[in-house]
Amino acid sequence: MELLVGRIENCKNSKVLVIHNKPLTNKAKENNQKVTIKKCENGIEIIPGGSTHTTVAAQRRLRITATKLIDQGIIKIKDKNQVEVFIDLNKWNITKKELFNKGMGSPITDEIPQGMIKKSGAIKKGTRTYYIDISSKSLYELSKKDKIKCLFNRKDKDVIIIKSDNKEARRITPHSKKRIQIAIPKEILNKGEIEKLKSKSWFPVNIQFNLQSFNLETKDFFSIKEEKELVDFLEKKGAKIKIKKPSDPYDFLINDKIAIEIHNSIPKHGDLVTRHKVKPALVRLRILEADFLTKNNEVSNFLVIINEEWSKGEYIKELSNKINKKVNVLFTNFKDNWTEKVGEKIMGIIK
Repeated sequence: MELLVGRIENCKNSKVLVIHNKPLTNKAKENNQKVTIKKCENGIEIIPGGSTHTTVAAQRRLRITATKLIDQGIIKIKDKNQVEVFIDLNKWNITKKELFNKGMGSPITDEIPQGMIKKSGAIKKGTRTYYIDISSKSLYELSKKDKIKCLFNRKDKDVIIIKSDNKEARRITPHSKKRIQIAIPKEILNKGEIEKLKSKSWFPVNIQFNLQSFNLETKDFFSIKEEKELVDFLEKKGAKIKIKKPSDPYDFLINDKIAIEIHNSIPKHGDLVTRHKVKPALVRLRILEADFLTKNNEVSNFLVIINEEWSKGEYIKELSNKINKKVNVLFTNFKDNWTEKVGEKIMGIIK
């Protein structure tokens, strides 16, 4: 028998067993979505036909009301609300290849596309395979709408994904919380990485890919309106924008050396005459951080873009005049074609 891993979800006053497997879901539909749940030593076996009704979600998930089955001790819940689900291939009239929807042949390629960008991700070990996990709303939305498949390569420590319709390619799966996952072959990992995953559940990795091949733009990886607008303008002017990592102390990097931080807060009554309230403290912090990073040569220049209302404040203006020359504080109203006005200033500074 083959092993799948289901999970228990709370749904109002009941508990539901969810099994994410499209081929099995299709087979259940052929049997009028009726199954039999049988207790096994390490989990449960699901058999086609019977009295237990299943529902289908998104054409790829089986959902089974499990409250009574849990109370009766038939379903035992393991760590992370997981349940081991066993499938007899003969009973379901399905092959192993069909059940796990594996591509034909190796998905590893020698191809290295031009014009790639980097995005932070993670390599994780699942029950039966290794996979890449990427947090990206844009890729999540794309993979929900269309079937997207990839081949793989390595460059130094980075993993390269190449969009492909080859039969060997692996499909991108939309996951929870705006994430995607892609099953990768074990051969793409080195011995040290495989050993690391025996003791850790994941490790970070850079993912490289060509944006155009996925019909994406750099601005699609920014969720803040002001960041999106400025990135779009600067790229059209020829600037190279680096997609930020969660740990980066700036919003984005231009040409791998010039940092940009955008802070569109508006001062309220009293914020302009003190440095001790929360809002002015946050603005000062961004300027001081820019000063620190440039003095320590973390970046060559740092541009802090803040709302022009702060230019009326004594302490913000005083601080702006004291920082080193590698830091530029730009004031704007974030209206009236602000991206063009600020963007042209930035392009003049970086050239």
